Amino acid sequence: GLYGMYLQRNGMPLEARAAFLVAAELEPDDPGWQMALGSASEQAGDLIAAYEYYIRAVLTAPADPSTWRALVVFCISNDVDMEATALPAAQKLIELAPNDWRSHDLAGQAEFLLEDYPAAEAHLKKASQLDPTKAAPALHLGLLYLQTGDRASALSYLTLAQTLEPESAFGSQAGRLLEQYFP
Repeated sequence: GLYGMYLQRNGMPLEARAAFLVAAELEPDDPGWQMALGSASEQAGDLIAAYEYYIRAVLTAPADPSTWRALVVFCISNDVDMEATALPAAQKLIELAPNDWRSHDLAGQAEFLLEDYPAAEAHLKKASQLDPTKAAPALHLGLLYLQTGDRASALSYLTLAQTLEPESAFGSQAGRLLEQYFP
């Protein structure tokens, strides 16, 4: 497993997947190896295999929020089966971890991609309320408001995201959006 992580970090996802397969055979009940296989497959560009590994992780540990989170992140990142997989998985994640801001942030992103903007807004605001120090929900709210034409709210949330975590990827993206849309 450690060798697989080393290989993956060094840009060798196929070799990493081979190492993770050995680890998964040795510990078939560990969902972490299924998620690692999913990640390596995703990095290698094999989205079908990645999807199957993330599903196996969920089936291996259905009460573990991390497996559902990994599945939702995969679906959102790759725009894979948003309606039939990502949204129900996000709903299950909220059921398992209702007080985790990331659960609501991911559900909001899924709803946003499915163009259910009121539901997306509700989840993203809940995420922001659960941890007002995180830039991700603020950035996602800013994107939602840009999409729906509410420029004043977009400006407010993008500025907040940049202020909360200026050095993070979320803060940097918010800064670029502010320069682009509010020069």
